[in-house]
Amino acid sequence: MKLNILVTINKNYLKYLFVMLKSLKENNKKHNIVVYIVAKDIVDNDVNSFFKKYQMEYQLIEYSDEILDNAPTTKRYPSVIYYRLLAAKYLPKNVDKILYLDPDIIVLKDLNKL
Repeated sequence: MKLNILVTINKNYLKYLFVMLKSLKENNKKHNIVVYIVAKDIVDNDVNSFFKKYQMEYQLIEYSDEILDNAPTTKRYPSVIYYRLLAAKYLPKNVDKILYLDPDIIVLKDLNKL
């Protein structure tokens, strides 16, 4: 079964993302996991070895903050928090179902029911 996951991050959250994804993989071994990473400062070299090691697919989706020019941001709330709200505009059209997960969580169970 295919499990599409959406995450929105910047480089500062990569280490948290890797912990979350490791827990996701450990508790969802029967699934083909595809992670869509929406970010503006992540490149393949930042994530490729992790995904190869854990045998998960990923796709980087980049976009600029121009669409968010008037959105309020602070150091605590950077523009990346808005990316999930606009993800449908940037995801591939063939993605029919996706689950958004914050990168700073731990997945403790199989997500099949979701």
